[in-house]
Amino acid sequence: IQKNGKQPVETDVKSIDELLDQKLITEAEFEILENLENDERDEALRSIYILSWTPKQMVNEFQTHRGKRITLDDALKQNSVTKLDMFAPYMGRFIEMSTFMILGIASPDGKVQILNPRNLGPQESLVLQVRDLLARKEYFKALKRNFSIIKLLLTTGQLMESNVIDDLETINSFLNSKYGLLGQVLSDYFDLLTILDIKVKQRIDMDFILNQIDASRDKLANALSKAQMRPVNVILDRMTKTKTDIQINLIELLKMLTPILKRKSKEIYDNL
Repeated sequence: IQKNGKQPVETDVKSIDELLDQKLITEAEFEILENLENDERDEALRSIYILSWTPKQMVNEFQTHRGKRITLDDALKQNSVTKLDMFAPYMGRFIEMSTFMILGIASPDGKVQILNPRNLGPQESLVLQVRDLLARKEYFKALKRNFSIIKLLLTTGQLMESNVIDDLETINSFLNSKYGLLGQVLSDYFDLLTILDIKVKQRIDMDFILNQIDASRDKLANALSKAQMRPVNVILDRMTKTKTDIQINLIELLKMLTPILKRKSKEIYDNL
């Protein structure tokens, strides 16, 4: 959540007061937000300020958000990040490709007016992402972003490899371990939930999705113990055989497996 160009790690009640004073939230929203814990409050604010567009809404060029009609043109002109997420089937699984866009209009004399200006460089942007991820206790993603920050600083000569070699090796070993494999599967499950959420508006090959879910079984077997796999196999069998309630079952798997990844990721992060 950006305010005055800065992104706080956590949004406390004082910050909520400021948002209300600036009329960035309503009285009703304030009453809900002030009674939430920090993590829940941050997630609620994300739902207010991060606006996602379905393909249908983009074609219609507008949507209604918080009781207001917002056009696609107005949204793209905001001083914020514009990110386009695309999903495509590739080698047996859907992969996500994200494109961050700088949009501009060229005048007849060749001058370009930037519609969504950003003052942050890649390094500062990554740091803010890490802060946001840590506030939401997403330690696995935070480790991946930290790895990118270190590599960026090494490439630009701002760090000596000898000063960070231990951290690099620790993160790299973790990402290539069974926990990295588990993180990949859980990321795939999140992507599938996003795809299934827009299924009613788009043609999606459900057999491809079910095959991807079934194929995740082998990866999970390499990442989990036999005892941990037993309830996982029950849910996977239920999904692939009945071909119903796929979203509900995916959410159940995420609730079951995410704490395993979160605990180990936090342990690694705290020891860096």
